[in-house]
Amino acid sequence: MRLNYLWTFIAKLFHKILPLGSILAIRKPRLYKEMKCIMKCNKKENWNHLFECQAYEMAWEKILEITTKESIIICLKQKQIRGQGEVFIRKVLQNLLGVTAKSEKFQKFQQLALEVKVETLLTTKLQKDFKISLTEAQTLMANILIRFILAFKELIWKPRCEQVILWEKRRGISRTDKITSESKGKDNSNQPSESKVSLLGKEINGYLCKEIHM
Repeated sequence: MRLNYLWTFIAKLFHKILPLGSILAIRKPRLYKEMKCIMKCNKKENWNHLFECQAYEMAWEKILEITTKESIIICLKQKQIRGQGEVFIRKVLQNLLGVTAKSEKFQKFQQLALEVKVETLLTTKLQKDFKISLTEAQTLMANILIRFILAFKELIWKPRCEQVILWEKRRGISRTDKITSESKGKDNSNQPSESKVSLLGKEINGYLCKEIHM
């Protein structure tokens, strides 16, 4: 995956403008007003539904598994953490991310992570449990966040987009239809500018996750 493409995807997450059905219906009502969840559950596709749709349950479990596994690998590469042992590392990460995708811990992390945010308390816990500096904890949390986003993109967003393309083909929606404006002038107000994408990229590269105080 090209780095610029990843930053664009992350920026769209941050601004909550990934083209879910509810957003497409606003942008192109003539084409998408009848669109429901692409996984055929016949419900409106918005962010809450993406979390709740039964069709994605196994994918969310896999995302949690991958995020935890890859985060353990990252920890084991750091001298100041690996000496504490893999069992302890796994316990710390599960305390942050949860053990199952239906756990309250994972659902809280999940919803913030898809806004490219993490709870400040989680970074503080990493710092305390692993006995590392705040900067090191921020670095680790940024890496965990990136692994989660990549897993989400591969296991949920990519398959979902493939189904959207098939849905569009069945309804004869062409590329021209999608790029043709339905109103006077083109509204780019909700599109991330290059400067915003670049800025967000610098934050991730510098391991400065977007944090919120709760």
